Amino acid sequence: MGPQPRRYQPSDLREAHKPVAILAWAQLSTVFAFAGVMAAMTLVEPPFTGLSPGSGDRARDIFFLITLFSFIAIRMAKRSILQKTQSDTFEQLAGKLRASAIVALILGEVPAILGLLLFFIGGYREDCFLLLGFGLLLMVLFFPKYANWADWLAGRRGSA
Repeated sequence: MGPQPRRYQPSDLREAHKPVAILAWAQLSTVFAFAGVMAAMTLVEPPFTGLSPGSGDRARDIFFLITLFSFIAIRMAKRSILQKTQSDTFEQLAGKLRASAIVALILGEVPAILGLLLFFIGGYREDCFLLLGFGLLLMVLFFPKYANWADWLAGRRGSA
């Protein structure tokens, strides 16, 4: 017979989930703020060619590699953080869920920040939009969903 599901009250999980969900929505909104900053810079000084035109070519390649790594790092971090043990209490499990969600959100925002930097460095507007979009995609994919947290606690799913 396998391990018994851990008992908790749904209100306990909601209380643990709510601040992380608020943080996630705030971070999602920053990606749109980045796009707004980029649009404002383009309108103020068309065509915006960056603060150091032509110097971002090498940074561009490095930033795209970092972006790819961010997806891999999120998967590895979540897998590492979300390991259960028989002795875990609800508080410990909720802490693991919070930590994995926050790490995923931080790493998911990295491509968006790099995209904005590329725009400022060399005026790479298309690359900026691509990296903003990828960052947004990562944050949506790894958004801390309450149902996933409940399923993970109940042992119905491998990943929250």
